Amino acid sequence: MLIDSHDHLADPEFESDLDEVLARAQIRGVSRFICNASHEGRWAAVAAVARRHEGVIPAFGIHPWFAETAAQGWQDRLRERLKSTPSAIGECGLDRVREPRDEPFQEQVFRAHIIISRDTGRPLSIHGARAWGWLLSVLETEAPLPPFLLHSYGGGRA
Repeated sequence: MLIDSHDHLADPEFESDLDEVLARAQIRGVSRFICNASHEGRWAAVAAVARRHEGVIPAFGIHPWFAETAAQGWQDRLRERLKSTPSAIGECGLDRVREPRDEPFQEQVFRAHIIISRDTGRPLSIHGARAWGWLLSVLETEAPLPPFLLHSYGGGRA
């Protein structure tokens, strides 16, 4: 059994052929799909894909590219969604690929995800593109860490 541990199947580019995409993956042995939301505006779409397709597990969060969309009260809305939906948290994290960016706000949003994950026992899907040292320093100060999957790793072998 294979698990696609990080995808964005609820994104608009999959609307026309999602059934075929999932069927092809399942033929090749993929039976579970962790479908990540990039921002609060995609949470409902991710939940809908998970309801319609067996094996799709939703993950709700705010990707660092969309940190500026984190509207007042988003943490409470995320906690409420997690109460009603078996899911993970993500995609969240830190990113130094896109410009412009508000790094202090990215970090604030990421730390909030970690706290919610720790409080709820839900695993995190963490993005860390070109931000390895920064990401590592945040993770070190947030111990104990909840379970997580690290996506877009850019650190050294050690």
